[in-house]
Amino acid sequence: MDKKAQMGVGAIILTAIGIITALVILTGGITAPIGEMTATKVTTNQTIAFSNITTVTLHGRYIETLVMENATKPGQVIPATNYTISNDVLASDGTLRATIKAVSPASAWNDSNVNVTYTYRDVGYIDSGAGRTIAGLIVMFAALAIAVFAMVPVLRNGVIDLVKG
Repeated sequence: MDKKAQMGVGAIILTAIGIITALVILTGGITAPIGEMTATKVTTNQTIAFSNITTVTLHGRYIETLVMENATKPGQVIPATNYTISNDVLASDGTLRATIKAVSPASAWNDSNVNVTYTYRDVGYIDSGAGRTIAGLIVMFAALAIAVFAMVPVLRNGVIDLVKG
């Protein structure tokens, strides 16, 4: 019997355990957090009490786009001249947050409920485009390392030589 292409049972088990462990770490420990740090999020129809006296803290730390509507008359858009958005405001817990407040007491929408739909950057978002690209490359190189880890035992045991003849 030709033993050139036979892998030991120990090598197969070690390779399988290594690949499974690496895939678990890749999918749960690397991919999910990087996805959270590189993607913007959307909140739809969040109802807030709109007032010039209180500042309302929104989800995330930086608002990219925002549409405000009257809560009692959906579709009635409130102009941006009636509110002020403040991004990257330091909150009491030490995180950066986005806030919104009515501009003046003369606002027709003061002391009323409004629905806001907005796109925001969450806490931990990577601001730099280059940083987001590098974060994506980390996942690609981790997947490549898993593939190399899987191929090394195969190449060491001469399985490729069977194809050559």
